Amino acid sequence: MQPLSKVFVLILLATSAALFCSVAHAQQGDLPVPVRKLAPYPPVVCVTPNWTPEPCESRKASSSPYGPPYEPSGWQCGNVRIIKSEDSTNLLMEFLVTGAERRDNRFRLVGFDELYLNGELCTPLPKPKIELLPTHPPVACLKPDRTEEPCESRRPPAQPAARIPTKIKTVLYNEPGGILQDHIKRWQALAASEDDVEIRGPCVSGCTMIMAFVPSDRICFGDAASLQFHMARNATNQEPNVDTARWMLNQYPQDIRLWIRAKGGVEKMTIYAMWTLTAEELWGMGYRKCEPEASPKPMTMLRTNPNE
Repeated sequence: MQPLSKVFVLILLATSAALFCSVAHAQQGDLPVPVRKLAPYPPVVCVTPNWTPEPCESRKASSSPYGPPYEPSGWQCGNVRIIKSEDSTNLLMEFLVTGAERRDNRFRLVGFDELYLNGELCTPLPKPKIELLPTHPPVACLKPDRTEEPCESRRPPAQPAARIPTKIKTVLYNEPGGILQDHIKRWQALAASEDDVEIRGPCVSGCTMIMAFVPSDRICFGDAASLQFHMARNATNQEPNVDTARWMLNQYPQDIRLWIRAKGGVEKMTIYAMWTLTAEELWGMGYRKCEPEASPKPMTMLRTNPNE
């Protein structure tokens, strides 16, 4: 019965192997037959900068443990020379001993510098001289004729600091009013000039139109300043001109329009009675207060330039 068992086992193994091969073939699929064998890689050739071949063995790193990153040093102990190689990257130290005094030599290293052989202090070997690269020659500046000149003369001249232009300001001390169209032309030109405006006295009737043309951030009011409003009138017959008064009202900034409407609006205005908006009220609305003057000048209009 034993030989029959062996035959049965062999048959079972052969069947399993055939089944495994068929499964593997089914998993891989029908691969194409290679057309031809792939060519081997070309041999590696090392060449010099002028493209002449050289042995590649010369490119291999040195197997000596005493090159970089090793830092060799050593001692001379009689006829015995000890070379210490230290790899600072791996904290390794190796010693190469050449020559021997006797079979039972005893070495003792004290610290990192002193080595004793059989109780005698060894002499440190001279460290290799490190040659420094030559320093660069000093810079010399030459003229076209090859004569030397100071290099400072090559520096561009220092540029003067840019001058910040000072803004011109227009100061109004006493503006009694007049023809509306003349005032509108003045304030349009003043707005285009980008001057700062200081109102330091009464600004009456047509003068108040300055608030419609010059931006408020360029206007300040002094202690004696005021804006004074009244009903517009016809230049020919001096009769009230409600349409012009309403047009003027619509040109003012909103805070001034609301102040006029709170007093009754255009319908309550008269030709001779002035509605006065004082400097304190203007400051309360948020308009800027002028800096105090050193010496006030009672002129109708003054345009000053601090640079003149």
